[in-house]
Amino acid sequence: LDQLDTTLHVFVALLAKLRGAIAAMAPALRVDLVVVSDHGMAAVDRTVDLGKVVPKRGFFPYLAVSGPLCNLYVRGEAQRGEVARALKKLPPEISVYASGTLPPALAYPPSPRTGDFVLLCPPGETFRGYRSRTERAPPRGMHGYAPSAQDMGGIFFAEGPRIKAGARIAAVQAQDVAPTLCDLLGIPPPPHADGHSLAPSLR
Repeated sequence: LDQLDTTLHVFVALLAKLRGAIAAMAPALRVDLVVVSDHGMAAVDRTVDLGKVVPKRGFFPYLAVSGPLCNLYVRGEAQRGEVARALKKLPPEISVYASGTLPPALAYPPSPRTGDFVLLCPPGETFRGYRSRTERAPPRGMHGYAPSAQDMGGIFFAEGPRIKAGARIAAVQAQDVAPTLCDLLGIPPPPHADGHSLAPSLR
C-alpha cells in the first residue's frame, strides 16, 4: 500500500504540473486534456490450480495461463473429450468456453492463438498452471477479468476549451477512446476503429 500511495502521489503531482503548463499557454494554445486508464484492478485471494484438474501427457494439453484467463490447447479429438470431462470438475464459477463459443461481450475474437478451450475466473480468483510446483500466495491484485466486472472499470476525465465544464457521460467503453480523441483533434478515426466518438456528449 505504501508503494501504491507513492505512485499515486507522483501521478497526481505530474498531472498537476501538466495542467499548470497547459493553463500557462492558454488562450494562445487550445489544448484538450484527456486522462484515461486501460483497466481497473480486482483484489485476489484465491487460486484455481488447473494442473490438478487437467491431466497432462507430454506437451499436450498445454495451459497458457495469464492470471484469470487461460487458453488451453489439446491434440486430437480423444484428448479434447478427455479434457472436456476434466473441466467439469472445476468450480461452478469458472467460465469454460469451447473454441468458437466465446460470447461477443468478451471482445475476444477467435484467432490462431485462441485455445481449444478458453477459461475465465471471476474477480477474486486467478489460475495456476503446470509449472507452479510449489504453493504460492496469489497476487494481491489482478486484471483481465470479464469487461462487465465492476472492478475492471477504468477512468475517463477530460477538460479543455472544446469540453463543457461539468459535463457527465455514461460509462465509457475502451473502444470509444480513440474515435473521441480523433474527433477532438479534427481528424478521421482509423478505418477499422471500433467504437464511436463521445465528443458530442462532452460539448
